[in-house]
Amino acid sequence: MQSAIRTDDGVDLSVRVFGGARPATPGSDGIGDGAGDVDVILVHGWMMSGAVFDDVIEKLDLDGLRLIVPDQRGSGRSGRPEHGYSLARYAADVLAVADAVGARRFVVVGHSMGGQIAQLVAAEHPDRILGVMLLCPVPAAGMALPADAQALFRSCGEQRDMQRTILDLACKQLEPARRERLLDDSLQTGRACIEQAFDAWTAGGLRDRLQHITAPTLVVATDDPFL
Repeated sequence: MQSAIRTDDGVDLSVRVFGGARPATPGSDGIGDGAGDVDVILVHGWMMSGAVFDDVIEKLDLDGLRLIVPDQRGSGRSGRPEHGYSLARYAADVLAVADAVGARRFVVVGHSMGGQIAQLVAAEHPDRILGVMLLCPVPAAGMALPADAQALFRSCGEQRDMQRTILDLACKQLEPARRERLLDDSLQTGRACIEQAFDAWTAGGLRDRLQHITAPTLVVATDDPFL
């Protein structure tokens, strides 16, 4: 199911929902036998939309799960404002999505920059978070890049060849057809989003918030030096 919600600053966010056939028991906390489907919000990273999770979703057993997959502002089918691409704004958008679909408590999964956003959501709203999964997250403190990499990343908006270079650096085992599909998606991300979100995730500034995360947290990392 695909729908759109409007944020408090007037941006339309596209949201897809998968699964979610089991009703919750009144008074349950959203997890455990008889508690209904566990809500899981998938937060994508920089340059992409929620479509980056499509291959994963196809392979998941959704029994007992309701997957909520937003396109963040500036990407996919969501609105493309000229401003507002901060980590705090992204975190507020995740909460707006949760509220709109009735996810009172949920697991938050964040990939890359989405990992920073997931950490911020979990730190600021611990009462709503059942669990956190971070997939190769950008560190909460940010990530400094060499000058040439900064120039490549920050100016790659709507530039397929530049985005292909970035994908080839980050994804070592992408099949050609999947890479082209991801590039088709990334080209839809607006230039303002590319630039401002890049500035946001490289700056980070969230390290002091991590102490407020109380939910069980799984971090999936890699020994690849690029990541």
